[in-house]
Amino acid sequence: MNRVRPKSGLVALVAAIVVASGIPSVADDTEIYVGLSANQDNVNPNVLFIIDTSGSMDTDVTITTDYDPTATYEAPGNPACDNDNYVFFSGSSNTLEPPSCDSSSRFNKNLLRCSPALATLGTSAGDTGRYTDQIGVWTGSFFSAPQWRDFVTGIFSFLFTIYHVECEDDKGVHGETAGGPPWPVNTGGPYQQSPPSGQGTWQTWPTRTLFSAHYLRWYWYYQGTQTQTRLEIVQDVAKDLVDSVSEINLALMRFDTTGGDYNPTHSWNGDR
Repeated sequence: MNRVRPKSGLVALVAAIVVASGIPSVADDTEIYVGLSANQDNVNPNVLFIIDTSGSMDTDVTITTDYDPTATYEAPGNPACDNDNYVFFSGSSNTLEPPSCDSSSRFNKNLLRCSPALATLGTSAGDTGRYTDQIGVWTGSFFSAPQWRDFVTGIFSFLFTIYHVECEDDKGVHGETAGGPPWPVNTGGPYQQSPPSGQGTWQTWPTRTLFSAHYLRWYWYYQGTQTQTRLEIVQDVAKDLVDSVSEINLALMRFDTTGGDYNPTHSWNGDR
């Protein structure tokens, strides 16, 4: 579920002002008289923020909150969903819809052998919290020897033990362990060193989506919308931008002094 927030356009607008205004220049007479010309490479850029505070900036804008892998999400009353040792899978094959937060469609993360999935189901910046691929499960029961198959769901799923969860994109790259046999096979499996002859087991694996518990907590408890005025959004974006740069001479100007909900108490950082 990819979402685009309206803030992105405002970020671009403020950034454009910064780029256009960020050319080093002489700030005042004092700097000229102390020999600025000999040290122009060390002059801080002059940046001017011109904020529109006209009446139209009071207009409310609805913003969709995006998934943030670094944020703290909690699932009260759902200990399984609150446990980051679990990975959840879509309730049926070929679907991107997450299961419910208390779903039994889950397995321990230490059973996941798919390197691309492991790389995106974490809580570091840039992680998406979900991964879609052809997924195979090395699983068996007292009545059935282990083999690569789809997740066993339903009333008899408790009879099956999951040993490995693998993905098609990882075939021949990474097996149970780094440097171990990387090719999933049924005969003599779960892995072997060389590619199997004939049809590989992964060619019959269904497509499923895996989700981190962290993603499910956001999806079911924190995903939503919030309302801000245009001016509040501009103020937040400008402040975040200022906080991310240093060694600039910053000035702030109002575009219109007769209207708008300009907040003089808003936290602004001045000369940086």
